[in-house]
Amino acid sequence: MNVIRAMANAAARRLDVMFPGYFMAAKHNHYRDFGYPDKVTFDMLYAMYTRNGIAAAAVDKTILKTWQDVPFLQEQQRDGTQGAHTKETKAEGEIRQRFEDLRLWSRIAETDRRSLVGSYSGLILRFADGKTFDMPVDRVPGGLAGLVEIIPAWEGQLVVSEWDTEQTSDTYGERKMFQFNEASVGDDIRQPRQFMLHPDRVIIWSRDGTLDCRSLLEAGYNDLMTLEKVSGSGGEGFWKNAKSAPVLEVSPEARIDEMAKAMGVSVDEIWEESGVLVMEDPLTSYGLKASVVIAGFAGGVLRALSHQNYTFREAVASPVCGALAAGYLTSPLVHYLNAIHFPLPPDDGTNVTIHAGAFLVGICAMWISDAIFELISRWIKKQ
Repeated sequence: MNVIRAMANAAARRLDVMFPGYFMAAKHNHYRDFGYPDKVTFDMLYAMYTRNGIAAAAVDKTILKTWQDVPFLQEQQRDGTQGAHTKETKAEGEIRQRFEDLRLWSRIAETDRRSLVGSYSGLILRFADGKTFDMPVDRVPGGLAGLVEIIPAWEGQLVVSEWDTEQTSDTYGERKMFQFNEASVGDDIRQPRQFMLHPDRVIIWSRDGTLDCRSLLEAGYNDLMTLEKVSGSGGEGFWKNAKSAPVLEVSPEARIDEMAKAMGVSVDEIWEESGVLVMEDPLTSYGLKASVVIAGFAGGVLRALSHQNYTFREAVASPVCGALAAGYLTSPLVHYLNAIHFPLPPDDGTNVTIHAGAFLVGICAMWISDAIFELISRWIKKQ
């Protein structure tokens, strides 16, 4: 591939990113157009669950309904046929007390909740068998006291580190070893634990007991992103309006001298004392911003200064066209660039993106207006 073709391909790829669907391919890539990810990872699902109220409600409401009644174990069935109230047996009392000490049911409910966010979750069992987590479970002494702790694990904390690849093995294709890293999810863990984990010491919690289930949030992830974009854009508009200085329009019938006399200041000092910027902006009624129009006009003037000879069209008409085009087209242009995730500088309150876009729109409008005026001029001369 020669240098010219490589440069052409690179330029086409950049245009395809800026205007998706109009170059190279015949059809639109709607995921790219709307900013949706091609693949939803656990980190995306976890961030959506922790930051989006609707996603959190979908998971938490389901778990609260599932675990609204605490389960209990019975050594013998009690269906009411015995007549009098039957007390729990000694074994039932010991099991209930041990489960309460371990907070067993709340830990299992937490594991169930985490399995809805990711594809799966894990219930790690710590036994008092004198072995490390990476060793298989043989015999656990101590009865109920042999179960020391129950640790719920997110999908991002519990990953398979080794698979059984021996085709003659009875466990061929199954998990041979896990790796648990408590610090992989969240940032509020004071003393994170990290160790290799044998499959005997963990219960994979999912709908079918495998690692290939789908998250409850995956099907609606795009819709949740849409809700965030709509609410976020509305909040951004409100913030921009709230942070700007209040602008008041003074009626021609207002008696400024009497207002200044009542405040005990001169007419020139009345606005400084009130702390309010009062001005009349005739462009506001037409849906234009003065700073944007000025930026577009500046682009037109710069275009006109590049010529040696100045005509009325280049000195006046074309800059006015650039200012009007910048006033009405800059905001849609910036909105489109944000929609396709084009890298733009952060909004620090100076509106640098808006003004830069207005400057470029003004220059482009100058070129287009020059071409149109030239065609009109030639047509008039022929007539």
